[in-house]
Amino acid sequence: MARKARRNAEAVQGKRSEAVLKEVERLEKVLDIAKTNTERQGGRFVRPSKEDLIRHIRGEASSASPFFTGLGWWPNSVPRGGTLHAQFYVYNPDPVGHGSLFVSLTFGPTNYISDSGISLTARDQRWAVYSTPYFVLAPSGSYAATFDVEIPTTIPASGYQGGAFLWKGNYFGIGTLFQRALLDFVVT
Repeated sequence: MARKARRNAEAVQGKRSEAVLKEVERLEKVLDIAKTNTERQGGRFVRPSKEDLIRHIRGEASSASPFFTGLGWWPNSVPRGGTLHAQFYVYNPDPVGHGSLFVSLTFGPTNYISDSGISLTARDQRWAVYSTPYFVLAPSGSYAATFDVEIPTTIPASGYQGGAFLWKGNYFGIGTLFQRALLDFVVT
């Protein structure tokens, strides 16, 4: 297992600069369209900088791959009982595929706590936990995780945060967390 991980890391880091820049250019085109569509809905879209995308694709970023390339959500202000729409874009820069992947979405101040396990204990219990079905990413593959979140009617009007977790499940052991992401919005 360690040998396979080392070969994978060497292959990712061995990508030539031209190939990496082409990959980033292709990703940026897709993300530009997603950003435009999200903003047309009255929402927000965030994504890593070009430099961060390059670092992720080269395998130099602090988080393992696959990784979040962007996220969008709308509306920015949602009434109690309304629906918040969120999309998380995931990309696999590796020369090998990844299976047993999930994106899970919780609510509460989970993002600032560095230990992911402990951060889940800070989730706001008034909100449901959402998760994608199992998905697979081929080499250079992408996936858009979409959630339609029902806003609880019993919560006060306030600012809220959503915390997304991109992770790989392990049916007979402990899964692997690849990355976390944050969205924020207002409930009226």
